[in-house]
Amino acid sequence: MPKVNKKLIQYNYGINFLALAPNITVTGSISIEADADFRARKTTYQADVVGLAQAESTRVIPLCTFQITDTATARNLSNIQIPVTSYFGTGERPFILPVPRIYRANSVLSFSVTNVSQATTYNLRLVLIGEKLML
Repeated sequence: MPKVNKKLIQYNYGINFLALAPNITVTGSISIEADADFRARKTTYQADVVGLAQAESTRVIPLCTFQITDTATARNLSNIQIPVTSYFGTGERPFILPVPRIYRANSVLSFSVTNVSQATTYNLRLVLIGEKLML
């Protein structure tokens, strides 16, 4: 069988959960584009408290949990919702996946995020960092 060379193009997929109120669960999705499979290597998050300015010294650590479902395989990536900071790092220190994960072209990643804070409304942005696997 001939070896197929794939061209790698650095790419990011992101999802925003804005004005995530206390004690609420919301869902969202990322559609992997049809032109290529996507290999995720790192993940990052950015969070802020709605309406407040943020400085480096006041970086927000969100009290949020999440679960991702890869609809192409109908598999959850964890058995329960886990803390955002267990799977996502900061922009300066991204979380490096122990095993890169490949998502199929044209698939959908479904996110379920819960704000477990009793009083804080967050803006939460999650990013999957990797590359498109172009043929």
